[in-house]
Amino acid sequence: MRQRIFSLIIALLLLLGSSQASSALAWTPQEGEAQPNDWQVKNQAEGDESPLERPAYIAPSEESLHLTEEQVQAFDCGTVTDVPRKECEALVTLYQSTNGAGWMNSTNWLQSTTVGKWFGITVESSSVTSIYLSDNKLNGRLPDAIGNFDNLEILNLSGNKLQGSIPVSISQLSAMTYLLLNDNALSGEIPGTIGQLKNLYYITLSNNQLSGNIPPEIGDLLKLDQLILSGNAFNGSIPVSIANLKELTYLSLSSNQLSGNIPLTIGSLTKMQAMDLSYNQFSGTIPAELGQLIELERLYLVANNFFGRIPSEFGNMVNLKSLLLERNSFSGDLPVSITKLVNLCGGTDNPADCKLWQKTDFGHNCFNVPQPEPQNSFMTTKDPDWAETQRTCEIGLLNFPIVLRP
Repeated sequence: MRQRIFSLIIALLLLLGSSQASSALAWTPQEGEAQPNDWQVKNQAEGDESPLERPAYIAPSEESLHLTEEQVQAFDCGTVTDVPRKECEALVTLYQSTNGAGWMNSTNWLQSTTVGKWFGITVESSSVTSIYLSDNKLNGRLPDAIGNFDNLEILNLSGNKLQGSIPVSISQLSAMTYLLLNDNALSGEIPGTIGQLKNLYYITLSNNQLSGNIPPEIGDLLKLDQLILSGNAFNGSIPVSIANLKELTYLSLSSNQLSGNIPLTIGSLTKMQAMDLSYNQFSGTIPAELGQLIELERLYLVANNFFGRIPSEFGNMVNLKSLLLERNSFSGDLPVSITKLVNLCGGTDNPADCKLWQKTDFGHNCFNVPQPEPQNSFMTTKDPDWAETQRTCEIGLLNFPIVLRP
């Protein structure tokens, strides 16, 4: 039921275009807590294509660190009545390693002997099932003890000041369905053991300092609906195993250092509704197989090294509402199938519904511009400056495209 509600919220957000799919959660946030978002896609939707600057790190004060240690030493998990001792101790370790005394809200933490009364903690059937501490000024590292929750379904620590690597022990959370660690300062690689989280439905690690390759084990998360890794320093190529994620509806890999071609097998992800590969170093031509993504509503390929022609198969994506291809080296004529598609405004021939088409940008490429271009033509209406922003590309340059970045 929780997943069904979540999917409905995502569909509505995609239709309205008011915010991105990654900002929707399946549960009701606690008062005063912000919901996570995919920062890069949000910025693009608002027309800001520059990377988001992270706030400067501020170390916790000696006073708050000392107070945290005093509170930890004074609390005895043996007095807790509603969860196993190991889960209580894991929460205490989290409090200690992230300077709990400096949190914005730590109501009842290390005070009440009923863990279910601690701020951000949900207990069901004598076990912690949800840890929701987003935007709460957690400052420090994730402890290995984070893996000691046998029935944890939701871990939301987004929007804090977490540093260091993602503990390998997180792979022990076999019941987890939602993992939100976005908007922190986490570094290092994603542990390959993440593939053990077979029940994972939603994962966002966006806006951190993570690096290395995207592990191929990500393809073992067969229930995954949304994968959001934008705003990091990942390199290498998209793992071929991503084609295993048949339930995936939302993929964001923007603002990394990824390279290589788009795998042909990505066309098998036929439930995909939004895909953002912008601001990377991807190259090559666009595979015609992308045209198989008939549910796709948003496709962002901004500022990469793509070249060649746009496949006519793009016209099969009858639900498309946003198509951003600017700052590449695409060439040739725009396929008639694309011009017809955008004029239909997302699969409808009713002119009144054209407001559904949210954004088109084909600028800073090498497309052929019809001379003279008819007044009120497709591109004049949908992307008014496209003719002025096309480069004249020599054939030889198409093999070594130059990307114009902000």
